[in-house]
Amino acid sequence: MIKKAKAYFVSLSDRDRRAVFLGTVGLVGIVLYLFVGLPLFEDWSCVRDELKMYQDRLENVRAQSPASKAKIVGLYRTVPFVELAQNEDTQRKLFWDKTYDQLRSAGIRPSSGPSYISSSRKKTVQGSAALRLKFAGSCQYEQLLKFLARLNENPYLVSIEEFSVKSDAQKPGQLNIDMTLETFVRQEAR
Repeated sequence: MIKKAKAYFVSLSDRDRRAVFLGTVGLVGIVLYLFVGLPLFEDWSCVRDELKMYQDRLENVRAQSPASKAKIVGLYRTVPFVELAQNEDTQRKLFWDKTYDQLRSAGIRPSSGPSYISSSRKKTVQGSAALRLKFAGSCQYEQLLKFLARLNENPYLVSIEEFSVKSDAQKPGQLNIDMTLETFVRQEAR
């Protein structure tokens, strides 16, 4: 049978041979598409659906991950947190401790302890009076900027009332600062 088919194929003209060859290639292509291509594409669509399911599951895990919680914490950092004012003695200690920690973390060395200016009875806001803290220190320019940038992290609602900066003539790059900070204390009922 193969000899007859081969003899028949040889007896055909070049044009007919090309047509038979292209028909055979087309038939093989159709058979491959039906028995190999379609199952492969169906499997591929199942794989894509599975991949989508796993990506959704991963997105849910990411939403509950510490990184997303870190975003929320970052949001809380942009919203100021202020602790309620205490009585004058307690607030004085808490305020200086937190301010001193901020000064130290910025690299500023206070040259003297704080001097407190008694709470002002003139400047009151709904049962609170202003407490001023005055101190002096020495630092470099970058350290001063670091302290000022992080001053809003102080939980006691700090404002700068007086601020002076002088360059140290004997130590270039060194600044001498005098600063008066103000916070609120709970005004005692009299």
